[in-house]
Amino acid sequence: MNQASAWREHVLSQMQERFHEVSDHMRETFGLSLPRHVAVAAAFFQAGDDHEQKALARLGRRPGLVLRWFEEGGLARKIKPGLNERLQDRYRRDPPEFVTALLGNAEGLHYGLWYDDPAQLPSTVARIQSFGSGEVSGGQHRTLLSVLRADVEQGLRDAWETGRSDFLDRARKYLPLLDTLRWFEPHDDAAVAQDKLPAFTPRPDINGGLGPLIPRSAGDAQSHPSERESRWQALQSGKSEALISEARRATVSGKSAFPLVLGRELLFLDDEALRPVALQLLKSAYEGLRRKALAEIAQVVLTHRDQETVSVYE
Repeated sequence: MNQASAWREHVLSQMQERFHEVSDHMRETFGLSLPRHVAVAAAFFQAGDDHEQKALARLGRRPGLVLRWFEEGGLARKIKPGLNERLQDRYRRDPPEFVTALLGNAEGLHYGLWYDDPAQLPSTVARIQSFGSGEVSGGQHRTLLSVLRADVEQGLRDAWETGRSDFLDRARKYLPLLDTLRWFEPHDDAAVAQDKLPAFTPRPDINGGLGPLIPRSAGDAQSHPSERESRWQALQSGKSEALISEARRATVSGKSAFPLVLGRELLFLDDEALRPVALQLLKSAYEGLRRKALAEIAQVVLTHRDQETVSVYE
């Protein structure tokens, strides 16, 4: 075993040991379970040498909330009075299903673990560019390491299109990252296998991107593209009363599908006047689906939406 491999093994072992404490903290803070592949991604970030750290800076990827918990002293940070740790690295329109793990450096880019159901592990890593479209995309990657590899490869493709000199410069920086990612990939696969990570279930998009996973028994989500388009036109033109009334009637009938979809879309619309309605619909829908942890996240998020992002640590 060469020196680099020995160091990676050492750091990986540390992160795997730290995983249990971080997992407990995740459960206490969010009411959610943590997948083991997050520990592998934490090891990747912490095992990098100077060249790899510079390459990550060039790529513009750094640990977000969940990955930072694996850092030395990461669980000992003090929270500012009146704030909640669930707000850290979260943007105003981030859905409750999304928990930030990885940050970018352009247009509010960030990646998060996507929890369709708090009783299960996340089946995908979702992506949001808050100052771009703000829409959520997901379903392509199961792990953070997979996301990082895709971003490195995309960076190389982008450089190739701009010219030979730019490609060669970026290749010198990025190829060592690919080598390190390949080293960690078998451990990433083993973590997925050990967790028996659920497969991502395709579902219709809503206004705002990736839609919630809703059982048929929860009623009609009204997610057909034509319904989605007409609903968004109504919301953007301030004609939300009929939609809200319909969602409330569905809530009374015990059907959570449409209230959840409309609540998510109102969150994405980001109309301050409709914030109380969005919270009411989301809480009732999540509680109706027995997704209490997501209802509690919605409460925290929609109560502290006066800023785009909040830094909760002292």
